[in-house]
Amino acid sequence: MENNTVYGGVTVQYFDDFGHGLHRITYVSRSLMPMTPESENIFADLVSASAVNNRSKGITGALLVYDGWFVQTLEGARADIKPLFDRIAADPRHTDVVLKTVELAEKRVFARWGMKQGRRPESIGFDIAAASADELLSILMLSALAPVRRVA
Repeated sequence: MENNTVYGGVTVQYFDDFGHGLHRITYVSRSLMPMTPESENIFADLVSASAVNNRSKGITGALLVYDGWFVQTLEGARADIKPLFDRIAADPRHTDVVLKTVELAEKRVFARWGMKQGRRPESIGFDIAAASADELLSILMLSALAPVRRVA
């Protein structure tokens, strides 16, 4: 049985080929939602709901919106993150979904969060669409750990 899936025109040798255990995926996609105050509230509600739903399934991760791009890492059991990613990839609020990596992981990077919304950095210093999985994971880690700036 072939386990390949096409996302954003890219054929991905999918999860079954990576065995069992903790999986980590990282993807990028281009947002189709203009970032207005209203859409930012919708997005924050989505992240909050995802955090609760993901925790109940043992999924952890982080999500960053930067200059019209989504960058997300999900961690969990293959049986849990594969159907979640399939739903995410089909979501009409974004396009050009590119799965950057599927890997077995020794431990979770985002263990504290069902879904953490990363704080938007001032500049990341590279093109998100062309970034490697390691670069994307690094920026997610930094944005997730950054303190939230409060506006007075």
